[in-house]
Amino acid sequence: MRALKIVLVLNFIFLRVYGIGENLETSKVVSLKCEYIVNPLGIDTSHPRLTWQMVDTKHGAMQTAYQIKVGKDEESILKGIGDYWDSGKIESQDILVKYAGLKLKPWTKYFWTVTIWDNKGNKMVA
Repeated sequence: MRALKIVLVLNFIFLRVYGIGENLETSKVVSLKCEYIVNPLGIDTSHPRLTWQMVDTKHGAMQTAYQIKVGKDEESILKGIGDYWDSGKIESQDILVKYAGLKLKPWTKYFWTVTIWDNKGNKMVA
């Protein structure tokens, strides 16, 4: 049993050193917040701040660009359509962005998504 553990550990190290295990690593966007709140109700500002985090297990990975889309229809947002704001692709490492789209209406529910790109050109959507 001990020999099997050693073989498995050495096999894992070999795969990682030679980059064969790249698909084992995960990259994703998490912790989407509006005014520092997850799924807020009743935001009292016309230009709320949107934030997110990038989680990536690859050494040296970093965000290089983002694109934010905001709309009133969840299905449209899921399809990549932001009818209230589409920031376009912005080359930036910023993870806090002030809303800059159409005027938000009171008592209205909005949905948003962010797409980010890392320093290897990989795209992640949340």
